[in-house]
Amino acid sequence: MFSFDITVIIQMINFFIAWWFLDRFLFKKLIFEVHQEDSFVAGLQRKLDEESHNLAAVVDQKKVELEQFKHVYKEQIPALSHPIIEAQEISFNPPDDMKDHERSVLINEISEQLVQEISHD
Repeated sequence: MFSFDITVIIQMINFFIAWWFLDRFLFKKLIFEVHQEDSFVAGLQRKLDEESHNLAAVVDQKKVELEQFKHVYKEQIPALSHPIIEAQEISFNPPDDMKDHERSVLINEISEQLVQEISHD
């Protein structure tokens, strides 16, 4: 025959109380933390994908700008096949009847104008 002891009933009550306590206070919080971490990781992955897309767009834009610069550079700078104009020797002799101070002032003014014209060409 089947014998039923009071200790089995106490153990069953103890088990269900422990199960209720764990389910109520531990499992739900643990599951909430896991879901929160998963959503955080998913958000980071979305941001990473967006930044990768933005970086690819910037790199493509920089490539286009580089090609435009190369094209403009080729148009602005003469090719090496063109003859290179050699600088001519320029000499300036002020009149002999000028004083030394006037002569140096005149030479300085002419030098400044030559430098400005050469640098702006």
